[in-house]
Amino acid sequence: MNWQNRITGYGTEKASQLLANPFNWRIHPKYQQQAMQGVLERVGWVQDVIVNTRTGHIVDRHMRVSLALQADDDVPVKYIELDEAEEAFVLSTYDPIGTLAITDSRILEDVIRQSQTVVGDELARLLEDTVSAGIDTGESVASSPVLVTPEDTSVQFPSDNEFGIPLLDANMQADNIPYPHLTYGFAARRKVMAGLWLFYTDDYRFEALWGEPHNLLYSAPKAAVECNFSVFNTTPKAVALYQIYRKRWLARYWQSKGVRIFVDLNVPDPHFHLNLLGVPKGWRAYATRGYSHELRGMNEEYELACEHAGTRDLLYVCYGGGAKVKEHATKRGWFYIPEVMTAKRESDNAKEQ
Repeated sequence: MNWQNRITGYGTEKASQLLANPFNWRIHPKYQQQAMQGVLERVGWVQDVIVNTRTGHIVDRHMRVSLALQADDDVPVKYIELDEAEEAFVLSTYDPIGTLAITDSRILEDVIRQSQTVVGDELARLLEDTVSAGIDTGESVASSPVLVTPEDTSVQFPSDNEFGIPLLDANMQADNIPYPHLTYGFAARRKVMAGLWLFYTDDYRFEALWGEPHNLLYSAPKAAVECNFSVFNTTPKAVALYQIYRKRWLARYWQSKGVRIFVDLNVPDPHFHLNLLGVPKGWRAYATRGYSHELRGMNEEYELACEHAGTRDLLYVCYGGGAKVKEHATKRGWFYIPEVMTAKRESDNAKEQ
């Protein structure tokens, strides 16, 4: 079969001279734009922007043009010739067909690891986060038992405090620690995994959930630790309350969709008690981030949780911190989950042996 060649030429144009397609249906979140910006700055153009000469519309790579507009850079262009119906057809199928491919996760990990030598650790982590947001490893998202619908974070849940921080549903607290235990941003987010999501990582990996909280549900997790939005000793009380509001709102929303919740205790001393606003008395499922130099602080978090629960019989998860924290957690009867990079190193070492 001889396929028709619709490419008519190549050229270079100013970004400001290119015409966005009015039927472009793709939305590019901030973290994706940041990743693409990093690639363009470090490597440069390696793909053409596709333009239909009949209509003048961009057919593909709108995001690159949008980024180039900021400096009105020259843009490499590949010209094609399509009628309006053909343009609409190509526009509707270009990305969806690409997403039908599945991913060899092991090879992808190697590629990302090698890219660190070119772009550096920070950009490599951002690229890894962006890639993992959309990859498929062969398990169908459609098999998710959860009905996924967009939700507006302005929706209010019942509260028991003056700040309106949502009251968690005591009937939907975690009652076990489902496997696998995955850190958000280090695994395919849309792969059905029926395990536990943790959020002890850089905020940028999960910040987008505040705008699109339903995205967590595609993976159909059985449980999740609350999002650990960053709060520091010097964080003003008003800002700390907002961060606590956000993680509790997301947790309450996910509970309403069938996800069981571990309350996150990883906040500094000045905000310990604020952090329990919206957590019902008697709550027994908690999680925290481990630090080898902060064992005393970890003990204080645990005692606060016991006091709030009215019992020392807790379901208590400790994430990361290395061998010293693991030993400490084991002695206290906590469930220890190794940090994602530590676990990966141990896995790689085991494979080599």
